[in-house]
Amino acid sequence: AEVGRPQAPPLPLADLPALRRYVKGAWGKGFDEDLAEQDLGLHTCFIAADGEQIVGSGFIRWMGPRDDVARRLYPRSPEIYRLAVQENLQSRGIGTQLILAMESEAVTQGFESVSLGVGWENLRAYALYKRLGFEDSELQEYYDEYVYPTPNGETATARDRCRYLVKPIGRPGSDGEV
Repeated sequence: AEVGRPQAPPLPLADLPALRRYVKGAWGKGFDEDLAEQDLGLHTCFIAADGEQIVGSGFIRWMGPRDDVARRLYPRSPEIYRLAVQENLQSRGIGTQLILAMESEAVTQGFESVSLGVGWENLRAYALYKRLGFEDSELQEYYDEYVYPTPNGETATARDRCRYLVKPIGRPGSDGEV
């Protein structure tokens, strides 16, 4: 799979329906809003594709973590979030490629760390992030709250218990030098 980042405009309109179909199945929470905010430079969406098929994606939020406490602790650490790879293609390096592409862009923009939250029960993702050099942060536990559409067209709020991880990047001698 190839990893790419959309150019301005962020995504050709013809690609949006396929991306929405994929992402809705992956998260179902606020994806269209994030794409709209990408035009403002607040986020960047990275896409992994196999030919014409989207097989994974993720966002990096340039203005720091979404969680208030994490943002106070790590105000200059862009947050990687909504990272997803099609389930049947996991464990093939696609998530790693997405993360490394986001780290590389963060280094280019002058950041010295990246961060992300991971669900407390998602031990597989946690192990991947640790292998990639992410470390547990001062924020041992927090709750990621988000609104999502229900099948009947209403909205509901989810609250997931998470841990917050940080990785140094781009500094000579750092484990995460990109």
